[in-house]
Amino acid sequence: MDDFTIATSRGHLTIAEALDTDHDMIPTLLSGQQNDKFKDELERRRSDIEKLIQRHLRIPQSQIMLSQRSDWIQGSFNICLPVRITNTRSSRLPRQVIIRFVLPHGVGEPFSPGNVDEKIRCEAATYVWLHQTHPTIPIPRLFGMGVPGFTSIENESWWNWTIWHLRRSLAWPHGKTLSPYFAHRREALTDLGYLLIEHVVEGKMLSSSFKASRHDGNRRANLYRGLARIMLRLASVPLPRIGSWTMDDRGIVSLTNRPLLDLTLFFGKHQIPTDIPRNMTYTSAQPFIHDKFAYQENRMRHQPNSILSKADGIGQLSALANLRRLQSRFWDQRSCGGPFVLTLPDMHQSNIFVDDDWNVTSLIDLEFAPVAPVQIWKVPVWLSDRGVDQIERPDFDEYQSLYNEFVSAIEREEEAGGQDNTYSSKLRQDWSTGNFWYSTALGSIDAYPAIFDQHLQQKLDDADKVTLTQFCGEDVSEFIEKKLEDFRRYEERIHEIFEEAKAREGVGSRAGDMLEGAEAREDEVKKVKKTFEEAEACEGLGEWRGGEEGRKDGQFTDCDSGA
Repeated sequence: MDDFTIATSRGHLTIAEALDTDHDMIPTLLSGQQNDKFKDELERRRSDIEKLIQRHLRIPQSQIMLSQRSDWIQGSFNICLPVRITNTRSSRLPRQVIIRFVLPHGVGEPFSPGNVDEKIRCEAATYVWLHQTHPTIPIPRLFGMGVPGFTSIENESWWNWTIWHLRRSLAWPHGKTLSPYFAHRREALTDLGYLLIEHVVEGKMLSSSFKASRHDGNRRANLYRGLARIMLRLASVPLPRIGSWTMDDRGIVSLTNRPLLDLTLFFGKHQIPTDIPRNMTYTSAQPFIHDKFAYQENRMRHQPNSILSKADGIGQLSALANLRRLQSRFWDQRSCGGPFVLTLPDMHQSNIFVDDDWNVTSLIDLEFAPVAPVQIWKVPVWLSDRGVDQIERPDFDEYQSLYNEFVSAIEREEEAGGQDNTYSSKLRQDWSTGNFWYSTALGSIDAYPAIFDQHLQQKLDDADKVTLTQFCGEDVSEFIEKKLEDFRRYEERIHEIFEEAKAREGVGSRAGDMLEGAEAREDEVKKVKKTFEEAEACEGLGEWRGGEEGRKDGQFTDCDSGA
């Protein structure tokens, strides 16, 4: 057995581990070198980073303490640098902030130029919209961003504050509202995208206590109540179209960007085209759902290891075709025109901060918060701490009980706010009709075959099920054969990457650094993975463990279970 490992953002991986997954592991295996190179660049430019923070916070550089490299938090899409502020006399500033840089290779910038800019603009605009529209929803303060440069007006000089008010008055007659951020030229790090945000100090990540305390009824009630209030507040503001908020160079926020999904950047990283222009928005759910299916078709066509065997290919393509067949049952013409509401599909255990009693203290990571049809508005899938495709009996019964408990929390909040039971009734209907599972399957990377098999195929009579002959106009058998050839080349490339890594490091020297014994190595991998998952909140969309056997046995761990 080859014990040689390659360091990645998911820990040290052996060649067996790299091959035993249906995710394309090539970008992951190459990410270690890319991440180190990016960190080296940041390290060389520490002074520029401090000057950048100085500009945004309007404090002397001597009062800024940028963390050491060992304290930086590495994820798949971002790298976070904690910063201490020693100026404690100013009430307008926290004691700690985070400057979060987007990893260009992590979001597929080389393959799809503009992804970094799009990600920063959409997330910043979401922060602005939430602070202005729902100030009671707890999120960190945004102090500045680099898209070009914007600084919160509260930290600007009197002169710039005056200029901002003049700009706002000029925009108002045109029906535009200027966000409370002053646009200015960037003098440092102009080639990098970043956000400067408040460091959350109140509470801890829900993920740090979820396994140990999820059976505590009181804590669960507090959590469900807090999440229900947030969801209902978001649902109370209908919006005119499906898309994502974005910010232009003037600082004007508008709902004019395509729905920025985790899949969008994930596909860019893996060189899978989405074929959706950045300025594409939807006034009907029909084309939006059509494009969701197109995402899956593009993944099947362009991901080199999307099909592992003939049986696997037939299973995936059949599930996708039959999901299309079911569309009319869950999306009729009456529901396609809205309402559309801002959703938080990335609201899961590591993006929720709670106090000791599980009262929600903050939500973080608003990078994927599209405005979507209310039909997609659903109960989180992670309530039972299982993956989206692992909820079978007896886990199914537990999840159903937790689902009903969450819906009851929604209902109580509706009644407390003097509302009717529109949303709690909708969620109960989603469960009874299967729309909950249908919406979950549409948002999945590759768990939709298992979700279809477990929860949706019984909705179709045998006569209604699709008999596969073609996929995107191509003979199915021929398509699968091409994909199996892609898979063979993919495995060869994985072997090449490991051989290249051995050659760089020297097998002998690497062997001397190997952990002693398989158990020690496994413990290290688990520790690194746990740190990564808590730091970046399933940002890399999870990992399906188990190869083809995993797919057949339903052993996916697709992180869109609330992500």
